[in-house]
Amino acid sequence: MSQEYLNRNQQQNNNSNTGSSQQKKIDPEKQQEWLNNQQIDSGWSVFDLEPPKLPSKEYEDEYEKEKTEEFHYPWDRASKSSERDANKKADTTLGLKDSVGVNCINDPNDIALVESKLIMNGFLNMIQIGQESLFDAIGKFQSEILGIKPDKIISAGGMTERALATYYTNPVAKWKYSDFERNLDDTFSLDTEKANSSFTETMKGVTINSETNASNVNLKALLALQTRLEQFGYSFKKVKLNSILSTKKDQYTKDQKKVLSELIQETYKALVSFQTKLKIDEKCDKILPNIKVGEIKEGDDTFIYLRDFKSHTFSWFTETGEIKKVKADNLKDTKYTVNKEGLGIIGSISPNDSSLEDFKNSAGIDESRAKALKAASVHEGNFDGINTYDVAKISYGFIQFAGGNRSLEYLLATIKSEKPDIFKSLFTKNGIDVEYRTNKNDHILNNTCRIVLHDPVTKKTYRGLEAEDKISQTPIYAGVFMKASENKDVRDVQIKLAKELYMDRSENSKLRLNIKILTVSKEGINGPKKFYGEDIKAYEQTEEFKTNEKNKHILYKQLNLSNLKLSDILQSEKELAALYGTYINNPSQSLAAFRNGILQIIKDKGLTNEEEVNNINPIELLKVVKTKALVKDENGKNVANKIHQKRIQDAIDSKELN
Repeated sequence: MSQEYLNRNQQQNNNSNTGSSQQKKIDPEKQQEWLNNQQIDSGWSVFDLEPPKLPSKEYEDEYEKEKTEEFHYPWDRASKSSERDANKKADTTLGLKDSVGVNCINDPNDIALVESKLIMNGFLNMIQIGQESLFDAIGKFQSEILGIKPDKIISAGGMTERALATYYTNPVAKWKYSDFERNLDDTFSLDTEKANSSFTETMKGVTINSETNASNVNLKALLALQTRLEQFGYSFKKVKLNSILSTKKDQYTKDQKKVLSELIQETYKALVSFQTKLKIDEKCDKILPNIKVGEIKEGDDTFIYLRDFKSHTFSWFTETGEIKKVKADNLKDTKYTVNKEGLGIIGSISPNDSSLEDFKNSAGIDESRAKALKAASVHEGNFDGINTYDVAKISYGFIQFAGGNRSLEYLLATIKSEKPDIFKSLFTKNGIDVEYRTNKNDHILNNTCRIVLHDPVTKKTYRGLEAEDKISQTPIYAGVFMKASENKDVRDVQIKLAKELYMDRSENSKLRLNIKILTVSKEGINGPKKFYGEDIKAYEQTEEFKTNEKNKHILYKQLNLSNLKLSDILQSEKELAALYGTYINNPSQSLAAFRNGILQIIKDKGLTNEEEVNNINPIELLKVVKTKALVKDENGKNVANKIHQKRIQDAIDSKELN
């Protein structure tokens, strides 16, 4: 419903609460129609407000008009009430068996359903789950969303249950596909070079190798192989073969056999060169590891590669009116490849091309932190870089905002929320949209964001992971993302979220260390000395410990560092660049390395209080962290994390950072 209507309706409600006695009698059927029409075409519904009485006559007229009005674009309105498909309506209840709330039955299964919806919509904190918190969250939802006096009770099938089941703050409406097809075709050009059907068909049952000769060659298959290899840059002599094609093999003349022999040798030589190059480049080492040099036959790895390999050329007009072309191939050979049709595009818009002022203003940070972030971002990628071949489905941008319910969805939601016109022109008109929920402060709830795709081929709308799968398997959508990064506002949002998702989290991460310390006094055997953590257990098994304990030379202490943050120690540009660089790559491994590095220094230096830990030399810590930067190999063993080690060393050696 329009905001204007909601405001008028709310004002009307306010007037009735101040003593107005003139109130229209409610027609139950009319009110139910009004409620039913809150459904969203996308399959979601939004329950903004259930009025305690019928809307005014003025609004009824507006409502009747909106029921029949045509909307051609999803941004014209979040919801429309005409052309509804009853089979696609979302469920309007949670499916509660009994009531949930104060003095209710509170069946555990019902509680789980209510909790999950309240958490998803930002009304309940996962950490503070309990009956009292749950009841308060129900009351909060009733007060803030329904605008009613909260009783903290959700009756099965009642108003609060239906509202909670259908509540969604930023849904995407139905799409008119003819507009998408026109806009997309006008914006992009995609030329794909791939194997034609003749290659696949003529190679059926055919083997070409060193034993192929004029008497056993399948000439059509040989020519199809030549045509395919020409797409990879190989050239062949052009010879007239009409007479040979019309002649039976046992009737070839001497000259015809000579021509065929030269043709076979030339093709065989090109095939060996092509296969050898693939082997040298390890192009197919992971996805097609069994290429046999000197032979191709239907179904082997060479055949599969030639059949499936595609080279794409994207073309579009830049904001300056120039034509930009980007080439990309499928069949990415990495240990992370899960989508053979996926692309890996480095991009060309580097963070280095953005000024320090861009980083400062976009992220709202001081110059030192801006320099550290810019230095760390050099290790990541370009603003227009995109990968669609690994488990993240889509990874986009200069710090690779990843799909699969990671951070890409949040990036798109932020662009849409803060720059709606830009999002509409760059993404929505090309079929890509995003849905998300917000809290009462209009802050986007990260874990509620999901991508929506309106596909012009299937004429279907896909949501969430299904949409991301479709995007990753359809090359032209990579062009949509690449072109979007030419817009400065899109790049600025990328920088802003890098600060929110990585800088802030890495700096404010608490070490949560609570270390047990055993001290042997100087009067004790081999004292004074200290033992930490797990080392204490081993020492407590010794005769020396038993003697020292008997003579009261043992002292236990807890070093509580649960509130210590990495930013308490790491503060210079070099130190922060090392932290950002490792954290962006892998947050958990980064924090583990820093935690283990601090533990090592505490042991080596015999530190016993928080002040001493705060005064650890940061550069010394970085050097220790390098040795603690580990990652599990294919056999599950901890090995050096070379990526983190390099990023730390680059930060230490930087001439541009203080």
